[in-house]
Amino acid sequence: MSEAIINPLGVMSREKGVANDYQIFVLRMWDEIGNETRKVRLSVENTHTGQRKGFTDWEQMTQFLRQQMQA
Repeated sequence: MSEAIINPLGVMSREKGVANDYQIFVLRMWDEIGNETRKVRLSVENTHTGQRKGFTDWEQMTQFLRQQMQA
């Protein structure tokens, strides 16, 4: 039996009971409000390694996650 995991980068499939390489990230996002400006801030944390990386826009974060999937 297989199940699909939907994520922002596409759909991954895996067979139940079969070990797969996968990563889990926690996404944090917030607004930074300054002198009449509002900026989005993002961070992702790898739950396995504890490594956290911050971003100032969605494109940077998406590019980082794509690179992690190819590693």
